[in-house]
Amino acid sequence: MSAEWDFEHDEDGCFFHVGPFNDHSQLIDSIARTQNERVAALIAAAPDLLEALNGVVVNAEQACFERWLEITTPSGDSESVHAQWLQSGHYFDFCDEWSASLSAIAKAREVKS
Repeated sequence: MSAEWDFEHDEDGCFFHVGPFNDHSQLIDSIARTQNERVAALIAAAPDLLEALNGVVVNAEQACFERWLEITTPSGDSESVHAQWLQSGHYFDFCDEWSASLSAIAKAREVKS
């Protein structure tokens, strides 16, 4: 006896209906194709997502840096000010607050290179 199955999923990828397939291998093939299409779509979107995330993090760091500049009014040339920023508690707080995003960006860049 050959079972007939139909495979469908909602917009979140949740499977919700089973119906007319000739055998389980067709169902498995359909699931694999759908998963491969979803993975391919994520891979295609990854560079844009990385660029967007990087932009958000850069803007957040710039805003934090500007607040630090107003509060501390550091002296010296740009290299000296940058070194002071990297040693400041504000910078450490920024890195702590944005650690998940910074880690994701670093991982993505490792894979990219």
